[in-house]
Amino acid sequence: MTELLTLWREQPPWHDDFDRAVEVFPAASYQYVLYGMGFQTRVPPRGLSSQTRAHGEQLFMHNKQEAAAMIQRLPSTRDLLDRIARYGLQPV
Repeated sequence: MTELLTLWREQPPWHDDFDRAVEVFPAASYQYVLYGMGFQTRVPPRGLSSQTRAHGEQLFMHNKQEAAAMIQRLPSTRDLLDRIARYGLQPV
């Protein structure tokens, strides 16, 4: 595992980093845990073109705006609890 952490300092976890064909957890799970714990990967500047970075920033801003719009449509916690108390929850 130490070798993988050293590798992941230079590149994000990837499915090819594992020697088993069927890994219990996908590489994305390692990314969620590592980056959720504040792990830093040094991505080389040559890794992304300015066009790719600009597109990524555009997508990030779009997602941020979409999330803000969805949050505005959510009921407040108090409203939600009041509705659940009044009507209950639908069976799934």
